[in-house]
Amino acid sequence: MRLRRLALHQVGPIDSVDVTFGDLTVLLGPQASGKSIFLQFLKLLLDAGPIRATLEKHGYEWARQPRQFLSLYLGEGMNTLWTDGQSRLEANGQSVELASLLRRHAKDEQLFYVPAQRVLILGKGWPRPFTDYSPSDPFSVRDFSEKIRLLLEKELPSGEPLFPQRRLKSELRNELSQSIFARFQLGIEHPGEQKRLVLRTTADGTRCPTWSGLRANGSCPTAAGPLLAAAARQDRTPRQPGMGGDRGDGNGAAPARRRHDDAASA
Repeated sequence: MRLRRLALHQVGPIDSVDVTFGDLTVLLGPQASGKSIFLQFLKLLLDAGPIRATLEKHGYEWARQPRQFLSLYLGEGMNTLWTDGQSRLEANGQSVELASLLRRHAKDEQLFYVPAQRVLILGKGWPRPFTDYSPSDPFSVRDFSEKIRLLLEKELPSGEPLFPQRRLKSELRNELSQSIFARFQLGIEHPGEQKRLVLRTTADGTRCPTWSGLRANGSCPTAAGPLLAAAARQDRTPRQPGMGGDRGDGNGAAPARRRHDDAASA
């Protein structure tokens, strides 16, 4: 499906919004205005089949009830954002029924979604598996965490730093190094039986857990989320216009400034 335009009406805080996509589309708006909701419905519209398949693989059921599905997808209790008979979803100017959308079969995933809550994915230094999350956590967080976990375990070369890495374009690598990582490298260590992500420097051997905060003296920056998302993104071929926006929870829109926001790109 070549999506050029998406509209939502009467969905949670969104009264009516109609977005025509360009090569890059950025959503701007005040806190809790529905930017993340819009992006999650964009993801659902493009990838309903793969989302269904992922939920079913992990043992989730919704008895073919769209509202129950929305509770699984948006997070427990969030299905109240959708009001039957009032809420509407339109793609390229055509109305789309939730029930018919959820009957779509799995195809290749089109949209890579980096959620605002990506800071939640690290548990004891390693990305949490899909089933480690509570029902209140949205699908976007669980799915992103699982993708990053599998990427680290199966696809990235062992024994090499995750950052800096040549597979990243030099412009992106330099920007990340200057704005986020300072003098640190991101790598994997095996202090025992459990692997963990650490930030380290070859200068003095300093090591920091990746969930620690950035300090005023530049030690122990938190950088795993933006870097891992960028690394995963390198293997994908764009087919849909990219998007960025914040979650509507007081956070901003630029990972280089260590602010947490949603981003979606295909």
